[in-house]
Amino acid sequence: MRARELTAHKVALVNAEGDLLSIAALRRLGLNTPTDIDGFAYYVWDMAAVAQDLAALSVRNLIPESWKSFFEGLCNMAREIDEAAWTFFFGRAVQDEENLISEDRWMD
Repeated sequence: MRARELTAHKVALVNAEGDLLSIAALRRLGLNTPTDIDGFAYYVWDMAAVAQDLAALSVRNLIPESWKSFFEGLCNMAREIDEAAWTFFFGRAVQDEENLISEDRWMD
C-alpha cells in the first residue's frame, strides 16, 4: 500500500471519530433525537454512514495494523451511542461490502 493511500485510510478513521463524537454530543443535548417519518431518530442515519465507511475499510483490510486498536475503539464508541443501531448498520454494511467484493471478483 502506498503512503498516500495509507494516509487516506487513516484520515477516514479520524473522520469517523469526529462524526461519532458529534453524533454523541448532539444526542446528549437532544438535538438529533427527533424521529423521521419512519420513526427512526435522525442520528441513526449518521451512524449508518459511519458504519458503511468503517465496514469498507475493515472488509477490504485497509486499516493499518498499528491502528486496529483505534478502529476497535471507534466501534466501541458507536456501540455506546446506540448498540442496536450500530450492530444492525455495521453488520449490514459488512455484508454489503462483502457482496460488492464478490461481484467485483465475478465481473473480472
